[in-house]
Order: sequence, then C-alpha cells, then structure tokens
Amino acid sequence: METKIIPYLNGGRNLCITGCAILVRGNDLLSKAIECFSVFSHCAPIVRMDEYLGTPDRVTLIEALEHGLTLTLLSERFQGYSGQVFLFIPVGLKPEIQAKLRSEMLVQLAQGTPYDYKALFANALGHTKENAAQQFCSEAYGLALEGVGIQRKPEFQSDLAPRPGDVATWWDGELIELVGPFMTG
Repeated sequence: METKIIPYLNGGRNLCITGCAILVRGNDLLSKAIECFSVFSHCAPIVRMDEYLGTPDRVTLIEALEHGLTLTLLSERFQGYSGQVFLFIPVGLKPEIQAKLRSEMLVQLAQGTPYDYKALFANALGHTKENAAQQFCSEAYGLALEGVGIQRKPEFQSDLAPRPGDVATWWDGELIELVGPFMTG
C-alpha cells in the first residue's frame, strides 16, 4: 500500500478528526524495542473538542501513557519529535459514530483507566486478550472503535488486543504520513 505524505499544517490537520488515530515510529530506544514486534511503536486516538476548547485548530489526543489515559495536544506532543507520524483514518466515521467515540474515550479518561504494563510486555511474545480495565495505547483505540460499532476485519480474532502496528491492518482505512512542523510560529 502506498502511503500519501501530507504536511500537517497544510492539509493534514484538517484530516485529523475524532475517531482517527496517530501512529508513530520513534527513534528512541523504547520505540525501537516495540518496533521489533510491531511496525509502529505507539497509537493515539484523536478526539477533537473544538467546541469545548474554543479553537478549531487544536487536535487533541487521548493517549495511554505510563500513568494511564492522558489528554494531550498533537501540536505539543509532536513538535520536534524525532520519528515519523502517521494518521490512520478508519472507514465508517460518520458524525454520530464520532460523537459516541468522543464520549466513550472521555469517560475512559475520566475514570482514570490505568496503563496495562503486563499486556504491553506480553505482546512481545504474542497478542494478549483485551482488557477494558487496564489499557495500552492500541488496545484503548481498538476497544473504542469496536465500542462504537467499527469492527475489525473478520480474519482477525475479536478478543485480542491490537499492537500499534495492527491498527492499519486489522481495520479498513487509509494511512497518511504527516510531516511537521506541527505548530505554527
């Protein structure tokens, strides 16, 4: 599959809508270790909150990081990032699906869903079962997609937690490389 390359500030930001995900390939040691068993090292669902933040140009992510689900701004997270940033746009993102996904992800965030270290390390040996009580990055995204009715392809077992590299394979969609800068000025 050929991947389009789009500058983030010249068209890419407008493609970053609720329900999409950011997938990354990092240059740090942890990213390289994860990439030994996954094409991407991290996955971050996009949850746009333009009407709440009052600015239509802010792209928010809900990331599963070491202290649990965390709200971050894409521009802040990837400004100066050493690695590649990709946008995954799944098929089926209708406005009502996006609203449900936003709500589901914000509830998970508010509940303080912790990071699933056990599953992260177990994934090096093979896929683990999904666990909604504790989540790693791509698991959080997979559970959110399926929770709003966007199902993975039938050839992929439905109760397994996806690795970051599985996202663009297990679900139908488009993958675009976003290039910086990610912040104006």
